[in-house]
This record gives sequence, structure tokens and C-alpha cells, in this order.
Amino acid sequence: LRARTAFLSSLTLANYSEFGLIVASVGASSGLIPNDWLGIIAIALSLSFIVAAPLNAASYRLFTRFRDPLLRFQTRRRLDYDTTYDIGDAEILIFGMGRFGSSTYDQLNKVYGRKVLALDYDAETVAMHRDAGRSVIHDDATDLDFWEKIDVPTSRPDRYRW
Repeated sequence: LRARTAFLSSLTLANYSEFGLIVASVGASSGLIPNDWLGIIAIALSLSFIVAAPLNAASYRLFTRFRDPLLRFQTRRRLDYDTTYDIGDAEILIFGMGRFGSSTYDQLNKVYGRKVLALDYDAETVAMHRDAGRSVIHDDATDLDFWEKIDVPTSRPDRYRW
């Protein structure tokens, strides 16, 4: 996994699952563990949620802060979908191809043609729009690495105002 994916996943999975409390309840009712352990497990579960909540709320900020050290653990090999994009002549990038994004794409495409490029994180949505003839790439704009994967031509850097 990429450093960002692994970091965000670890924060999501850092708290104890309430499923553990259910298993402990079954274990206590079956006599496998003392009933006192249910309270201890419930407190541990609650504390893990209390710690995890602010960490998850600040997850993107935390990743930005620790990005460079975390990248050392990232493999060089990329997954198939994790590629660098050549945006060609695109000067307009649309984020999200829901109803609003699709209609915006269509209107801008009428005026600017191939200078319009769209981005969506849902692979099925991307496939549907590509089948309809729209220029759409699959990625997540909230991913800091996305911005490094965009290959912006340097011949006219003045036309790109990110």
C-alpha cells in the first residue's frame, strides 16, 4: 500500500471494535471469561473511541505532517490504477462526476472541447462516463499524491493556475 492509504487505514482500524464486546459478552455468558471482564473491555473500547475520534478528524493534517518519514516505508512498485496522468491539453479539471459535475463537464466541453478533463474516485462512474465519450480519470483529489501524479506540461506553465 501507499503510505497515505496505510496511514489512513491504520487510523480507522486503531480503535477496538464493538464486535469484541459482543464476543466477550458471549464468552462471559458461556462461562469462558469472568463477567468482570465485560466492564474492563467496555472501558477499553470506549477509551479507544475517545482517542481515535480526534485522530481520524485530523487524519489528513497528520498525514501531511508525517508524510516524508512515512514515505520511507512505501514500496516503489505501484498498483495498476496508481499511475501518473498525462493531462494533455486539459486546462479545466472537474472534480466529481455526479449530476452537477457531469452537467458542468458537458457545458464546458461544448465551449472548450478537449481542454476539459474530469476526475472521479468511483471506478464504475469513471467507466460509465468514458463509455459516454467523456474524458475522465480515476483518482481521488483529496489524495496529496494525486497532485504529484499529474504531469503538467512545462511548455506553457502560465496557463495552469492550480
